[in-house]
Amino acid sequence: MVQFPPHVEASLSGQVFVEASEILQNLFYNIYASLLSLLPSIVAALIVIIIGWIVGKSLGFVLTHALNKVKIDHWIRRHGLGQALYGKRLSAILGALLKWYIVIVFISQAVALIHLDFLTFFLQNLVLYVPAFIGAILVILAGLLIGEYVKRTIIDSKMMNKELVADGSKLLIVFFTVVVGLQTAGFSVDILVDAFRIAFAALAASVAIVIGISFGFAFRKDAEKILQNFRKKQ
Repeated sequence: MVQFPPHVEASLSGQVFVEASEILQNLFYNIYASLLSLLPSIVAALIVIIIGWIVGKSLGFVLTHALNKVKIDHWIRRHGLGQALYGKRLSAILGALLKWYIVIVFISQAVALIHLDFLTFFLQNLVLYVPAFIGAILVILAGLLIGEYVKRTIIDSKMMNKELVADGSKLLIVFFTVVVGLQTAGFSVDILVDAFRIAFAALAASVAIVIGISFGFAFRKDAEKILQNFRKKQ
């Protein structure tokens, strides 16, 4: 191992320290210069995001107010369908969807101003995907409302075991709309489609049995009379 005189080692140590200091200074200077050059873009991006938030919130409020004017929430409550949305107002849900879609669009444009290519690519693809996602949510919301309506219609009927049939019908309708919604959003639903076919066949068989039993009870007395008359004739 080569050993240097003490004064040489001190000189080398000082040189290494100076070089390390210069590297750190250059690094911090480059970071500072980069941030300084990006500052106008960052400010512009923040302004775009703020504008997007204001526009999204405003248009979401307008849509919610318009739906309140046509009394869509009142119609849902009047028909006893409020439980289908778990206490949430349809007008508020649709208003929130519109607001966040607009906000995401503005955020994607804001990120593009900062030239963050990867994040820009991700958000632009997200903007293209969001309409399909919103469509899926609308399909599922419609399924919840239709399922609750069918359930209440069956419960109000005179069918035997109507609670069981009502719950099964609602579950099947909601499951079907979830499958359609996922397919609308671009997900593979082959397994769910097969499960739906099995569930539909099971529900159809159950309904057929219930209807058969109902008819059996309804015409029991008539059948007894016919059987008694037949025995008398013999």
